[in-house]
Amino acid sequence: MALGALAWRFREEIHAFQISRQYSTGELEGQLDGTDQTIRDAVDASDDITVRAPTDEEKQALRDGTLTQDELVGRLTGGEENATSDTKPEEAEKPSKQPDAQQEYQKALSDLVARVYVLREEYTNALEDMEEAAKADYYALPSGQRSASKLAPLVSSYLAKATALEKECDGKMDALIAEMEQLIKENNGDMSLTDTVFNTYVKEKSLKKAWYLSRLQEKGLV
Repeated sequence: MALGALAWRFREEIHAFQISRQYSTGELEGQLDGTDQTIRDAVDASDDITVRAPTDEEKQALRDGTLTQDELVGRLTGGEENATSDTKPEEAEKPSKQPDAQQEYQKALSDLVARVYVLREEYTNALEDMEEAAKADYYALPSGQRSASKLAPLVSSYLAKATALEKECDGKMDALIAEMEQLIKENNGDMSLTDTVFNTYVKEKSLKKAWYLSRLQEKGLV
């Protein structure tokens, strides 16, 4: 009974562990690129969304703090300077023939999708910061204490921190998806977008866990 409850509680972690045993870190990175493309394809297929994915330069700017979340959202939706915009000048000058209500809906939906992009980057940055902190703690230990058994408490500590971070990110993503669902319903839009965002987020989380577990396995720590 207790074992069954434990398996249910950590079913995602178990699934991620199984994936980490099946694929190398390089293969998992390729699958993560695929989830990113899934979101881009869904956005490109919708006439109600005008948003692009962040560039590598913008990702780095968000990470080092020279670009805020709101500023990046503005860039991705075209509200601020858009470094990779493909819009031609003559197209940008054309007045829109769409009703104001439709324009507001598209703007609001694009903003939410942009915030999904930004949240994913924030989560990734936090994980990378955690990894750097773990490395620092590791190298701070005397060489004689760097065995797998000695490092078990350190690994466990950081796994707990990663779980707390995941819960925080889940809460923010749930709020974004709920807002997106409500907005789409009110405007008779395509609800499949929210399914794509949610399913891709869940898959991406599992792959990221598997990637980190794979790294730990390579070092003999799990």
